[in-house]
Amino acid sequence: MRRHVVAFTVLAVMIAATPPAAVAGDDVPAATGCLIHRFTDQPEAGRKTLEFSGQNLERVWERVCDNARADAYVPRGSGMNDWSRMVTVNVYPPGPDAQAYLKSYLDRVRPHLAGKPRVFQSHRDHRERFLAEMLVQPPGGDRLEYILHGVTSREGAPPSSYTYSYRFDPDDQAAFDRLKKRQADWLKALQGLVDGD
Repeated sequence: MRRHVVAFTVLAVMIAATPPAAVAGDDVPAATGCLIHRFTDQPEAGRKTLEFSGQNLERVWERVCDNARADAYVPRGSGMNDWSRMVTVNVYPPGPDAQAYLKSYLDRVRPHLAGKPRVFQSHRDHRERFLAEMLVQPPGGDRLEYILHGVTSREGAPPSSYTYSYRFDPDDQAAFDRLKKRQADWLKALQGLVDGD
């Protein structure tokens, strides 16, 4: 694993996010009366999909709490425990702005970071947008996760976030090479989701 961490540092590809295995969906504040739905038993034809970087992902999980919700999407045939790629979509209750939600997110994942995250900020169409990229090692896990996390907010609307996670074995050179090759595409796809919000 050490050689990959060093390679990431040299390539300057560490930016910011969260270990979905440990925290996916936890962006939505806990509240009494939350409903959790798992869609793995639903017929594939009826599942909601999300396109990300040329691949259709299927919704396998959602949590609805008061004015907030979280949805998780994985490639067809994957589930919440055996995925290698996942997108989570969160809509927060009204309150703090995008920067405050991003800070909260980074504070939660900080103990699992495998390097320093890098954060990008931009303003577009009267909205605030933050994108972060990082490499994390979930607690108790033998895999690494490359994570892109985007948070956006605009006046009068609740903040929302999109997280792309790529989970891989640190000793799998092909998986690491795929990450280096697809990194720019994944970042562009995440920016598209955030901008299309």
